[in-house]
Amino acid sequence: TSAERKQLQAQIDVERMKRDQEIEKKRTYCVGEYKHFKYCYSHDYLTYKGINYPEHYQLRLDTRNNNNLLCIPFFNQHGILQGYQSIDTTGKNKIFRGSVGGYFWRYPTSNPCPHVFNERNSFFVLCEGLATGLSVYEAINEYFDTDVYLPILLCAFNVGNLDKVITATKGHKLPYLLLVDNDSAKPRNAGIETAKTLLNKHSDCAIYPLTFTNGDDANDYIVKHGTVQFIRLLSEFAQPILNQIHH
Repeated sequence: TSAERKQLQAQIDVERMKRDQEIEKKRTYCVGEYKHFKYCYSHDYLTYKGINYPEHYQLRLDTRNNNNLLCIPFFNQHGILQGYQSIDTTGKNKIFRGSVGGYFWRYPTSNPCPHVFNERNSFFVLCEGLATGLSVYEAINEYFDTDVYLPILLCAFNVGNLDKVITATKGHKLPYLLLVDNDSAKPRNAGIETAKTLLNKHSDCAIYPLTFTNGDDANDYIVKHGTVQFIRLLSEFAQPILNQIHH
């Protein structure tokens, strides 16, 4: 009956409100934790991954209880902090503090000069993991040191979140250099399958996927083969991204 439907809807609304309150309570707690951490100037995980300038990225360290955890914040599309991911020195233990779905870490956090950096000379570097994105970001900036362009790093933290990050950022009308892991040794190659899905679903975006063989990701490739070889790969499979640099 109409009365029963109204009663049921009221119950649903109450449960949704309770859920939203719990999510906000957790977010507030995680944000409060993160803001008390000190800035990171070096970390064994980043050293192991060959990241050269950890002090630039304004990440933080959780040193409570004699830990040494690298902490990466994630934000919503409006730049509001939602939580963080912690990574130990080995990189094997990664824990989310807060719900990451639809959120991402961005660097730089904002456009430093919108009059200079725009749709003609800017692009997104969209990746799953932090080390993958930072490796590519540093390689591009090292190779094209004197050119005027702006790569914007978007770390989605996992392959399942890539779609939501594109949805949240496509309004900027920038092309995406998409970096996915090639899980060729696994029964389901989630990285490759996701890349195909994203190309079909977001046909209104310019997406240029860059994949690697033998189970490697971009970080593995750059560590093994160096920056120059990576740029050659970029020119072969993602030339439109280089056009943004050379515009």
